[in-house]
Amino acid sequence: MPLTQQPRVAFSTIGCRLNQAETALLKDGFRRRGFMPVEYGQDTDVLVLNSCTVTEGAEAECRRLVRQTLRQSPLAFVAVTGCYAQTGFDVLRQIEGITGKKILFFLRPLKINKVSS
Repeated sequence: MPLTQQPRVAFSTIGCRLNQAETALLKDGFRRRGFMPVEYGQDTDVLVLNSCTVTEGAEAECRRLVRQTLRQSPLAFVAVTGCYAQTGFDVLRQIEGITGKKILFFLRPLKINKVSS
């Protein structure tokens, strides 16, 4: 039986303590489902980015982190959650690398939007 590599997941949190607590819960959930958490910036299969709109510069930082991840791990699945996922949906889905085979989910309260081409 061939060995399969455990899927890797990286997390990045922008903003408040609530976002940090939510990210910790997400990280635990991924771990329990067999994902191996890796430090942000390492090659990854999944990026979970918990975003903010209140902290100064947070929106630009969110877009920068998504672009950086897609450059380093072009096949990564990117999940953006938090405030900016709600208010910046149209801007985020315009990021280069999202089109084609790339699928990007924006998690919103009670709603998931799937963007693909």
